[in-house]
Amino acid sequence: MAAVKATSLSDLKSTLSGFRVIGIDEGQFFPDIVEFAEYMADTGKVVVIAALDGTYQRQGFPSILTLVPLSESVIKLSAVCMVCYAEAAYTKRRGQEKEVEVIGGADKYMAVCRTCYSQDDDVPSKEC
Repeated sequence: MAAVKATSLSDLKSTLSGFRVIGIDEGQFFPDIVEFAEYMADTGKVVVIAALDGTYQRQGFPSILTLVPLSESVIKLSAVCMVCYAEAAYTKRRGQEKEVEVIGGADKYMAVCRTCYSQDDDVPSKEC
């Protein structure tokens, strides 16, 4: 099956009834992710969710944090810091927007390590 674009996961329940495994990308953006994932898991589906656990302000996405104790397994991945190439656990926003959700890719966001997160420029710190 090809990827399905959705803004609400609950609208897809009947469409997905014939599948055993359900994959969800960008889970942090679905307001009904917790209820949907629990429902699907309770009906015997394997639910795999890829999501950010925190915002560019290092605040948790509540729905994703709610899923952690409900999950059989959680794997936290890291990226590579786009400044110093160390292991990166954070997202830094490029630009001046203050909203939590700003749609964009590498033009708006970059993966950074703890040290580079607190730097005002994109120059590697001596501490990295």
